[in-house]
Amino acid sequence: MESLVGKLAHACKVVRPGKTFLRHLYQKLSQTAQPYHHISFNMPVRSDLMWWALFLRSWNGVSILREYGGPQQFSNEIWTDASGTFGCGAVWGKRWLQASWSSMYKNGLGEVGEDGITLKELVPIVVACAVWGPQWRQSSALVHCDNEGAVTVVNSGYSKVEKMMHLLHCLFFIRAQFSMEVKAIHVPGKYNGLVDAISCNNLSVISSQIPEAAAKKEVIPKKLVKLLMKERPDWTSATWSQLFANCFQQE
Repeated sequence: MESLVGKLAHACKVVRPGKTFLRHLYQKLSQTAQPYHHISFNMPVRSDLMWWALFLRSWNGVSILREYGGPQQFSNEIWTDASGTFGCGAVWGKRWLQASWSSMYKNGLGEVGEDGITLKELVPIVVACAVWGPQWRQSSALVHCDNEGAVTVVNSGYSKVEKMMHLLHCLFFIRAQFSMEVKAIHVPGKYNGLVDAISCNNLSVISSQIPEAAAKKEVIPKKLVKLLMKERPDWTSATWSQLFANCFQQE
């Protein structure tokens, strides 16, 4: 067990997002009195190992995330927002995307209680990185978000909420897949007006503030929606892992 964790920890020096997928392995290791004791892998541990299996299957072994220190210069900046009613949106330069909650969720978000708005705010961040990630390969993206909870979750890579952790797993897979850095910062809502209008479906603001913006919003692949929102996340399922592996093959 220690040998396995050691090898994966070394891999994380190259694949930095991978460190999120060592958490359960470390927890299991801490429960043993001796390193040679046998350990039964539970579902979380098997899921983490499946993440590595899926990633390493498509990784070329060359892509390296560069280290960031001091003032950071981000290659791309996006603005995201989620409304409590209609849906969510994101803007990247002159490009934008939008999704309604009715198309993303069947049963709403009532079961996550007060964490619901943070979960919703996390959705457009993950969707934007999945849709535009292939164009950010070997670069970085700075996410402007007016929800401090979502900012904290993205930067820490951890949440106690299962659905939120699922979205984070997808986000970190995207980061590793395209060898890119993603950081979120908080911005006051008054400075997030354009994407706020998109999340509320007030699309007239698009033409007034970005006249040269594409007439049509970005297409969000149906398989991505299914992966993030409608499919029960079971990393150990062959059907689900195949969906997950194929979802980010777009170029």
